[in-house]
Amino acid sequence: MECANENKLALGTYVLREEANQWWKNAKLRLGERDVVITWEMFKREFFNKYFPADVKNKKVVEFMKLEQGNMSVAEYAAEFESLCAFSPHYNTPEAENDKCVKFESGLRPDIKYIIGFAEIRNFTTLVAKARICDEDGKAKSNYFKAVRGKSQDRAKPYEVKGKGSARGGKGKEKAEDDKKRKDIEFQEGDHVFLRVTSTTGVGRALKSKKLTSKFIGPYQILERIGKVAYRIALPVTLSNLHDVFHVSQLRKYVSDPSHVIESDDIQVKDNLTIETIPLRIEGREVKKLRNKEIASVKVIWGGPAGENATWELESKMKSLYPELFSDGDNGW
Repeated sequence: MECANENKLALGTYVLREEANQWWKNAKLRLGERDVVITWEMFKREFFNKYFPADVKNKKVVEFMKLEQGNMSVAEYAAEFESLCAFSPHYNTPEAENDKCVKFESGLRPDIKYIIGFAEIRNFTTLVAKARICDEDGKAKSNYFKAVRGKSQDRAKPYEVKGKGSARGGKGKEKAEDDKKRKDIEFQEGDHVFLRVTSTTGVGRALKSKKLTSKFIGPYQILERIGKVAYRIALPVTLSNLHDVFHVSQLRKYVSDPSHVIESDDIQVKDNLTIETIPLRIEGREVKKLRNKEIASVKVIWGGPAGENATWELESKMKSLYPELFSDGDNGW
């Protein structure tokens, strides 16, 4: 609808209310000095300077340039795009229709952009309509598959017991009951505990602990509790290389018994709580034949606090580390 500038001025000032209306009365007195005729352009300039300064406009321009669809539907994205586009005059001209479509398409979600991108639609109205259809089709497809999966999960399972839930659910319930009964391990100051250690061979391999093999040394007295799951224990001088605070998983409670005869542990434990065993003898040898070479291995008997353990090691490595084991030539194997 056509409207003359003088009518625009009258209509624009008519709709002003409260604070804005008072602002215009003051501005009109200032502008109307010396009988100057107030025009529509003067009103717009004053109004924008008051209620829409340059810094706010620049923020809207930046917001428009960074606009992406994200979690919005295409319809919501298009409405926000049109709203912010008003602050970038370049995109509001017929000559910029191509740039406007490129900007809108670049902000679409990847799944929608992938479907319509190859079409290179450069009419904004058509582009929005096609993107909206793709968005709605994608949601309908997603809802359909969710409904199908829901129906398949409602079907009875061959391992399901009617009225008691599935076997998997029963195990979960049993685990929850067990968790309620389980108590955290706690010690008191003055208690005595064993310290868990791991025996390793001279070549760095951890020895598998047998059922009756000792895996603990001690006992040692607890001095204090550190936090919720750590304790400081009194270590002998021979273990001064260790930090004296240990996690509860490394400790085992010692139940005092007057009949126990406790011998001191003269064991050198490394900083990583391992005890290195020494090789006592070699009891066997075997050669594995591959396509282009042969690999010789020897059965090594290791000795330590936990008794004797046997492992198979490379003959070449053992000869370089422990040549004295091979000084007797044929050891009977």
